[in-house]
Amino acid sequence: MQADYDALFTENAANKSEVERANTEVKKANDKVAELGEVSSNVQDQTENLQPMTQEELNAISTENQPDVFDAEIVVQNLQLTYIQDG
Repeated sequence: MQADYDALFTENAANKSEVERANTEVKKANDKVAELGEVSSNVQDQTENLQPMTQEELNAISTENQPDVFDAEIVVQNLQLTYIQDG
């Protein structure tokens, strides 16, 4: 009987430890949910009266970059290199 009791006591202690760990994780998750709820509410408040862009507004957006800039030029500028172009 004592051996059974000792085994149950050990198992109970292990279960308590697992319950505490699980409760800690649940608390962290609930805190994160509350935080995200606040962010969601803020976004909703800020966008409440906004309307989606119309097709005309979307069509008016220019996709041309002026002046043309190429990635090689940006690298040269950022690294302060001298750029010599063949051709």
